[in-house]
Amino acid sequence: MLSIENSKKKAFTEDSPPAPVISESGHLRLREAVGLVDQNSARATENSQIVEKNIKTLDEELKELDQLEEEHQELKKRYERYLAYAASEQKKNNDAVKELEDWERKAKAKPNSDSSELISKLNTVQQEKTQRKEWDTETRKKIERVHVLERGYLQNMESIANKRRDIVAQINYWKSEQTRHQELIKSLQARRKEIAELGNQSDHSNSEDRSQ
Repeated sequence: MLSIENSKKKAFTEDSPPAPVISESGHLRLREAVGLVDQNSARATENSQIVEKNIKTLDEELKELDQLEEEHQELKKRYERYLAYAASEQKKNNDAVKELEDWERKAKAKPNSDSSELISKLNTVQQEKTQRKEWDTETRKKIERVHVLERGYLQNMESIANKRRDIVAQINYWKSEQTRHQELIKSLQARRKEIAELGNQSDHSNSEDRSQ
């Protein structure tokens, strides 16, 4: 049979340890701690929202940059089509000029080269040669302008690539900041829960003491 003293010792060791009793000043500090955690949590949430807006803005800039790049690529295709067309037309024109010059040389070598009919044909050939040479000169100028546009295209594409790298770097930075803010918010929420549970345990213990 257990003695009264041993029974008291057994009851003390087997029962769960009593919850800590917090004084009024302790409760005040807990409330202050909760308030501070809430302030930090609100600030972290606000920062997270700002970061989210920054990421969204940068994503929009990236989409605009993609569209600009597509427009430039379409321009490049137009340049290439024109240059291919111009090269083909230049060859046709040069072949035609060569044929006219061959005909002119042969016509002038004929015995009746001073006939009015032949002179009229020679004048017509000369006019056509002049027109074709003028066309060739204008076409060469257009080709040079297209080459200038192509150089501008390359410069613009380089600028677009640099801008894209900069935007992607900013997005990655803000995403890392977003992760940091979210982790901080979770940490603060866990801390608030701990503080609230500590206060609830103390309130429950005080309530039991009063009931006894």
